[in-house]
Amino acid sequence: MTRNGKLRLPSLDNLDRRTAAYRDAMDLIDRVIGERGGRDQVDVVRAASAETWSVLTTQLRALQVQWLNGECVDWSEFTTIANARRREGETLGNPQPKDVTISLRDQMRGAAS
Repeated sequence: MTRNGKLRLPSLDNLDRRTAAYRDAMDLIDRVIGERGGRDQVDVVRAASAETWSVLTTQLRALQVQWLNGECVDWSEFTTIANARRREGETLGNPQPKDVTISLRDQMRGAAS
């Protein structure tokens, strides 16, 4: 892909957005980033990690569906992708637990009822 003689790197934005794989990956990216507080709370490294983890997960799902449909699956490829996803998940980290602390105002309302 060149433009005016310059190399243009492909990105997720260049893909056909109508494919199920694209939509699944984008949905996962949005959910993973949302679990971590949203785009304004996630640094560049975690955002990139969320994209990679989501695409790897989409690839694994496709291989699982292939196998469930009775098709042959390259298990070496599957385990390589699964291991890469695990490592990417470690980089991404777990989402922060949701704060379920009841506010003092809500506690007072509950006591008054």
